[in-house]
Amino acid sequence: MSSDFYEWLLLKKKELRLTNKDIGEVIRKNESAVQKAISRQSLDHFEMQALRNYFEKRSIDNNVFALNEPPEDYSTTITDEQAIKYIIENEDTLMENKMFKMWVENLINRHNNTQLKK
Repeated sequence: MSSDFYEWLLLKKKELRLTNKDIGEVIRKNESAVQKAISRQSLDHFEMQALRNYFEKRSIDNNVFALNEPPEDYSTTITDEQAIKYIIENEDTLMENKMFKMWVENLINRHNNTQLKK
């Protein structure tokens, strides 16, 4: 686990008033995309920045855009606490994952497009 990323995540949680539920929602709503991403390659330093940028962009609007519909039964998905732990413990995997970069960039673009329409 990268202490820099951990510190950054805690700082972002505080700055953006994000709860574990907020971060859990991002992972839960996109669990399928995340799982597919994890099974492939990872993100480099600049690609990890895309994930950080997503959380920064999220401060503008509380909407979380899902690539997949959330599962009807949340009991089969990870908990909010697990989502935070997942991001932190899998930073190295995420940083090497090209598909995860595309997923994050898609979320950022969808967010930005929605903001432009307002």
